[in-house]
Amino acid sequence: MTDQQLQRLARARGIQPSYVNVFGKTVTASRKTLVALLDVLEAREDARPPIVVWDGKPKRISFLNRTPTRLLMESGESLPVGNSTLPRCPFGYHTLQWKDDQCLVISAPSKSYSDPGLQRSWGLFSPMYALHGGTEGFSEWRRLVDWAHSLGANVVGTLPLLASFMTDPSPYSPVSRLFWNEFYVDAGLPPSRGELVNYVDIMQAKRAVLESQAKGFDASRRGKDLDDYAAFRATTEKRGPWHSWPERMRNGDLRLGDYDGRMKNFYAYAQWRAQEEMDALLQDCASKGVRFYLDLPLGVHPDGYDVWRKRECFALGANAGAPPDAFFTKGQNWGFSPLNPQRLRETCYRHLIELLRFQMRHRGLLRIDHVMWLHRLYWIPKGHPASEGAYVKYPAEELYAIFSLESHRHKTVLVGENLGTVPPEVNAAMARHHFRETYVLQYELAGKLRPPPRRSVASLNTHDMPTFEAFLRGLDIDDRFDLGLIGKTNRSREHRQRKRLVAGLQQEGALQWLAKSDAEVVLVNIEDLWRETLPQNVPGTSSERPNWRRKLRYSLDQIKSDPEVRRLLKLVADARGQSRPTGSRGRVPRKRSSALALR
Repeated sequence: MTDQQLQRLARARGIQPSYVNVFGKTVTASRKTLVALLDVLEAREDARPPIVVWDGKPKRISFLNRTPTRLLMESGESLPVGNSTLPRCPFGYHTLQWKDDQCLVISAPSKSYSDPGLQRSWGLFSPMYALHGGTEGFSEWRRLVDWAHSLGANVVGTLPLLASFMTDPSPYSPVSRLFWNEFYVDAGLPPSRGELVNYVDIMQAKRAVLESQAKGFDASRRGKDLDDYAAFRATTEKRGPWHSWPERMRNGDLRLGDYDGRMKNFYAYAQWRAQEEMDALLQDCASKGVRFYLDLPLGVHPDGYDVWRKRECFALGANAGAPPDAFFTKGQNWGFSPLNPQRLRETCYRHLIELLRFQMRHRGLLRIDHVMWLHRLYWIPKGHPASEGAYVKYPAEELYAIFSLESHRHKTVLVGENLGTVPPEVNAAMARHHFRETYVLQYELAGKLRPPPRRSVASLNTHDMPTFEAFLRGLDIDDRFDLGLIGKTNRSREHRQRKRLVAGLQQEGALQWLAKSDAEVVLVNIEDLWRETLPQNVPGTSSERPNWRRKLRYSLDQIKSDPEVRRLLKLVADARGQSRPTGSRGRVPRKRSSALALR
């Protein structure tokens, strides 16, 4: 097969043979990369692609002289189908049937859910583990909700709260996107000491309490999925990662004897408690009119439950990542298998719908990590360096339809994390379907500063960035130099650029400027209120930095009683109730303010 033939075959399977990198240069995937990814995607007889119907309107379709027999509705009713037109139908997942074939019909609103109560809102953000009582997470978080509500905030945001291995506590590497993290169950323990969270030790102490409470708890009576999850976690504890299990067990057949029954009982009980406490938290939020802002991670842990149980939905021969750029010159390998777009279609998107419904139970805001994946995702064949990957296309229209439909069913506002290298079609589609964009001032200062758009969640930084004080002082530049991520030349250039960027910024409080903008929501990172300089996560590092483990410098009681914190948050609350001052559009105002550099 010639290179041209190979590239044509790759395109036909959804693999992009080339892409334009961040430097504006075209990068062509190697023959070895294309062959490896074609093996991952496999040659299969394609099922009929789903049909998307927007806003319930009739849709003309060419059936190639094969008239379907009926449209079977999600409700169980059926509608007749004309020769070339799908009838008007309610929102939902329906089935278009022929005598010997069928296909999925997704009838969805073209615009995702909008919450009228979010206009000019603001809220507080903190990792749950970082609160001093955060290891008793769900109950401690209710104290934060009470405080936020008393200040006039109506959003509280945190990192993903999904089930995780305690030895790998990253919230972006969950065991499952279908279960909560048992680590945050309240076991009545005193707050842990020290500046860092020791997940293993804390969970061991919690487990001693929860195991005694779990006696007599019958997982099998609480639902098949919970029973299955608990059996998996217990088997993993006894036998290690599922990849090394005997074939029967690898293929999903677990039996008593494969695991310790007490371990299974613990996981089932802890998960049941986690759901109970999450429900109580969400009811508390709803009673106060506070929206819960959660994050949907892009992937799951390769040793986790979802990949084991739903492996037909994953491309197990590849990892997701990112191509080389100025920050990561060798590219990034994120270490998890991406969802396989071909298999998602074949399974009528059941797994995706299931995990979205689980995440949207909170009826607030859901941030979609790396929203670009709805269009394309960089795949790296297993065993290849991160620089030897290629982009694989995803059926964007079908995915937007599913996300929009579920957002209305669960009254959840969708926020796309559209930071970094973003193809133009991504922002256009987000605007078309009313996904809120992620506006981060640190990102915007790297180019021509624009004000936050109306449909956006605006903040000074994210969990993957330095705190704002560290950014102003260039501490993150020095840290990346110490880690060997950048050289002397880049370090000097970045320092010079940073100095120019912040010269005008320090004349006005950046937080107040955001609060006066048109952004639908302004999210305040609690740590910026006392000019914290240490980050929660340093991308590109693992053991070199205490990622996802650092507690807040102060307890919640200390934060609440600090007069400077109260003053700053009052400025935000007052600004959110005012219109933008004339003349401030498109630049950070330079008049002096009492909110000088957040202090």
